[in-house]
Amino acid sequence: MRVLILLLAFSIVAASSFAEDYTLAAYYWPDYHREPRMEAFLGKGWTEYQMIAASKPKYPGHYQPRVPAWGPLDESDPQVMAKKIDAAADHGVNCFIMDWYWYDNQPFLEAALNDGLMKTPNRERIKFALMWANHTFIDIFPKGRPGNKGTIWPGECDRKTFDSAIDHILAQGYLKQPNYWRIDGKLYFSIYEVGTLIKGLGGVKPTREALDDFRRKVREAGLGELHLNAVLFQLPELPSAVPGETKKTKQETLDQLGFDSVTSYTWAHSVWPAGHYEDWAKKAEAQWDDFAKQFTVPYFPNVSIGWDNNARVLNEIAAHINDSTPEKFKAALVNAKQWIDAHPKQPKVITLNAWNEWPEGSYLEPDEKFGMQYLDAVKEVFPPKK
Repeated sequence: MRVLILLLAFSIVAASSFAEDYTLAAYYWPDYHREPRMEAFLGKGWTEYQMIAASKPKYPGHYQPRVPAWGPLDESDPQVMAKKIDAAADHGVNCFIMDWYWYDNQPFLEAALNDGLMKTPNRERIKFALMWANHTFIDIFPKGRPGNKGTIWPGECDRKTFDSAIDHILAQGYLKQPNYWRIDGKLYFSIYEVGTLIKGLGGVKPTREALDDFRRKVREAGLGELHLNAVLFQLPELPSAVPGETKKTKQETLDQLGFDSVTSYTWAHSVWPAGHYEDWAKKAEAQWDDFAKQFTVPYFPNVSIGWDNNARVLNEIAAHINDSTPEKFKAALVNAKQWIDAHPKQPKVITLNAWNEWPEGSYLEPDEKFGMQYLDAVKEVFPPKK
């Protein structure tokens, strides 16, 4: 009896402890390895590190170039990815949301996942999930350079292409990995541009059918259920099917498609990046309550480290934030934690932009100016479990 009581007590404590856990899910941009389809129009051996290193300040005090403290590492090397995983896990970042691509009915930029993350000796230290980055792929490497190709691949896909992409994901075995991220036991899978998905599949009804079929395939593979997440960027309001009737809300779009949650990729998608970081953060954080009221599914708040995509733009100054610091980022993390704690009925999830969006000036990886201070900020607010 005493043993049973002790076991019950342990289970209650464990459940309580688990309920208090936070998931800090950092988006991961996988363009730091050789990709034949990029080399086809940018040259053999090209990676985005070259563009980052070539960036120049556009006015006095402009923080460019942003130099990675670790140097130009090859993320498709398991030992390199192991270094990233250790740094993340040691500082409280416990999930990578991998940007995942499918263009011309074939995979793109998968080596960081297939050859790096999936083969690391320490991959159990971090969870991972996929976000289908189904946007139109344009040549911004950088924009305005001689020979710029403009649009490379459209983001829309028809049902046959959608099915091919899903079948590929299942065949690769991503969703069956022990460290694939689940929310309440369900596999997290995110869609970046819901509007683009609807357009390519030919409407809301066929899109719901495609997503339902995705769920069926996952279930029949013995993997359980999906948690489908929608990124707010380009999440559409639906036009009314009845003349004179008001159009549907974004929440009704989510309902009709069966999504389970919504989040953001970056503050820059909803608040124009200009002025001081604190003001940008305040405006973005003010939207969290609005989103919580607007949606009946959970909204997972996003915290952005910064924004400066001038490395991808020649001959003009792109909109950006130039005064992000680890201290200001830490304050934003504190605000996100307080907001999550005030909404105890939903999963304790915060998305971070980003682990390594170097050309967009939003990254946790150490640079030569701040070193590990952004990661230290995460660790101070969300200490990793021992």
